[in-house]
Amino acid sequence: MKNIKTHPNRTLFGKVLLFTPILFIFGCKKPNIDIVNVEEQKAPPDEIETIIEPERDKFLIHKGQYAARINGTIWMRLNLGADLSSSNPDAIPMSLERHGDYYQWGRKISSANSSSDFTVTFFGDDAPPNDAWNAGNETHPIKTDNDPCPQGYRIPTRMELEDLIKSTETINIGKLSHDFRNYAVAKIFTSRNNNKVKLTFPFQGYLTVRYGPDNNYLPSGIWNRGIEGYFYSSRSTNATFISVLKITENNVCISNMTFERKVKFKSANIRCVAE
Repeated sequence: MKNIKTHPNRTLFGKVLLFTPILFIFGCKKPNIDIVNVEEQKAPPDEIETIIEPERDKFLIHKGQYAARINGTIWMRLNLGADLSSSNPDAIPMSLERHGDYYQWGRKISSANSSSDFTVTFFGDDAPPNDAWNAGNETHPIKTDNDPCPQGYRIPTRMELEDLIKSTETINIGKLSHDFRNYAVAKIFTSRNNNKVKLTFPFQGYLTVRYGPDNNYLPSGIWNRGIEGYFYSSRSTNATFISVLKITENNVCISNMTFERKVKFKSANIRCVAE
């Protein structure tokens, strides 16, 4: 592990102080200290106890992408498909250039760009399989060939999205309104461990679908831009179920979207994480 500090065991009034390492999960904790008699246990002169410290949340450039490390996970600072030339991904107000493309769940090719009101590329055949974006599992994800994220990145798992919520505090920027041209609204996720580190998620809504005359699905246009945002996880358990990060004016949650087969034919956004 990184950021390793070492300290020899010390003695106090004829006792040996043994520093027992603690795994840091949600913040720094002091190590447990056990006092034992010198006669019972003598510390070898070259014995060194290791204290593990967590990596600090910070901004970085990872695999050529603007990124932020929050609680150990490295996130791209922009939605997939956004203008990567932005000098400040968290600038206020939010702008169209920092919105991202829309994708159908499990597909590699984008459905439409950030300003589209209607799906450009639409797949209306069978829904992708549950492992379309993760050949492993929630705890050990494996990127697939169908994953649209750039080299070194992949679609986040549901667990990683949940951890992002737990590790941050959120505020809104911009005036929320159900307006197809409202590109100024976003929710800022600020690290609880370092308030200089943040991620900004625009309220892009999603591209929905409708039933066709042959009992199929057809694209139906933008929905809820300016008041909601949906960001995919790689998790799916059947043809009608996926997990997404959902943001609204007053809420941030993991939504288990399920509505017949329609759910995998809609198009939403992606925020990639490092492999």
